[in-house]
Amino acid sequence: LLLWPLGKGKILVILAVAFVLSLAVAQWSSSSYPHAAFYLLITRGWEILIGAFVAFYLHRRRGDQKVNTTRQLASFAGLALVTYSVFAFSPKTPVSGVYTLVPTIGTALIILFAVNGTLVNSVLRSRVFVGIGLISYSAYLWHQPILVFSRHLDFTTSNFGFALSAATLIFVLSFVSHRYVESP
Repeated sequence: LLLWPLGKGKILVILAVAFVLSLAVAQWSSSSYPHAAFYLLITRGWEILIGAFVAFYLHRRRGDQKVNTTRQLASFAGLALVTYSVFAFSPKTPVSGVYTLVPTIGTALIILFAVNGTLVNSVLRSRVFVGIGLISYSAYLWHQPILVFSRHLDFTTSNFGFALSAATLIFVLSFVSHRYVESP
């Protein structure tokens, strides 16, 4: 807000510099101070700035939403990047450094290019994905107590049966919470 009088061009340059600095600090601290890299705004600011750059671009692009090969490929690449990070990253993957570029750029590509009519848009608008999206906040709230309680009872998520039971319980509680708490 303080920079607004400078104009959008100068603001974008300042944000780009902040992006590079934040990513550099994040990369350095992801190996030196991993907890700080995860929690501090200076190390996560670049991720927020990707969203800001997407917003600037979308504000400028307002019109043309035609489906073309570029949009199909770019939205698919975004979905592939996000999917890759879900399956390829592990708890040992450093957080908030260059590795985190994979899902954040993937998300930006989906937001920018998965317009109505693209295959990725059709998949993400399916009832299953919309339903998961609707209960995601409740799942976010329920997953931690369920997992902490299960650890307290000495259950481990390495047991497939337990992991499936915990996930089912989280989804059921999330659905009930969304339906009877959030929606009303």
